Amino acid sequence: MEPKKDSSVKAMVPFKALQNVVKPALEDAFGITLAANIVMVARNKSGAPVVGMGKDDYLRLIEAICQDERVIQMWGQAGTRSRLLKWQEAVEE
Repeated sequence: MEPKKDSSVKAMVPFKALQNVVKPALEDAFGITLAANIVMVARNKSGAPVVGMGKDDYLRLIEAICQDERVIQMWGQAGTRSRLLKWQEAVEE
């Protein structure tokens, strides 16, 4: 069964989704410096480019973010999964 989409989330291009949805959530939980480190480590693991990120790159990046042990420890498995689903919905089809 496919999860219900959150109609309050507006789809956007991958870079804007990262900047406007993912990073603010990480910064609220971890602070600016640690959030930036989590994204940087996830970029290295996922191979997502800094410039010219496509949808597949974005999806690999957020998956890597959600596999980071610090993220799982902060939000738990269920909270991390919930955010991953929200972040997936944030990017345009």
